[in-house]
Amino acid sequence: MKLLSVIGNILTLFPLPKTFSDLLFLKSLTFKFVNSETLRPDEYKISYTAEPKIDGISASLTYKNGKLEKGLSRGDGKEGEDITNNLKTISDIPHNVQANDFPDEIDIRGEVFIKNSEFK
Repeated sequence: MKLLSVIGNILTLFPLPKTFSDLLFLKSLTFKFVNSETLRPDEYKISYTAEPKIDGISASLTYKNGKLEKGLSRGDGKEGEDITNNLKTISDIPHNVQANDFPDEIDIRGEVFIKNSEFK
């Protein structure tokens, strides 16, 4: 995947990232809950599974007559941000779809992310 620069509006208000101590606090709360009377740990065997989290941006792509018309992010959660031009730089997202059974209009939601190795 080739990354291209796209000029657009930059949002300046971002929440501060969680610090390591914040994450340890959440871990502590999780174990307190699991071992609390709520789950009755003496009655059930509890096992844990952990997976790495892939974090990117949620995107909604609108295709009309097989053509990518609009791409939106969640924005501030109330109003989406138009990221159509940015999405068009991603080679894995088709600009046009030609298939007999493709709907006239469809919204497709997904997660867009970049692997660390792509930042070289």
